[in-house]
Amino acid sequence: MHHSPHLSAARPPKRAEIARLAGARDGVITLAELRALGIPDRTVSEWVAIGYLHRCYRGVFSVGCAASSVRARRHAALLSVGGDAAHSHETGAHLLDMLRSAPLLIDVASTKRRRAQPGIRVHELRSMTEEDITVIGG
Repeated sequence: MHHSPHLSAARPPKRAEIARLAGARDGVITLAELRALGIPDRTVSEWVAIGYLHRCYRGVFSVGCAASSVRARRHAALLSVGGDAAHSHETGAHLLDMLRSAPLLIDVASTKRRRAQPGIRVHELRSMTEEDITVIGG
């Protein structure tokens, strides 16, 4: 018997939790968070197929619609790189109003070795301390 992919695969409380988590971060959520909520990978794939989730970067999705804002894409890039990731280089300069327009690639610095992926330029650092990071709007 074949089941058509639909949103009832997750009970309403889980969908509400997904909306709450994603809503707090510009509409993006990680695969790890979905798994922690008990959402099977197969359901995630089905939700991507029907457009409930949209892949942003490796392991990160936007909920409901594609992450179209620069802010949402930046947030998704940080979540995808994970760990101690922070915006850097041209992206950091744009966030500090030192560049007029957002760069095409999102620059992310991390002390962890990460594989490259389209749209994100990862800068591997030997170390990064709290003094190296400027928190903006948070």
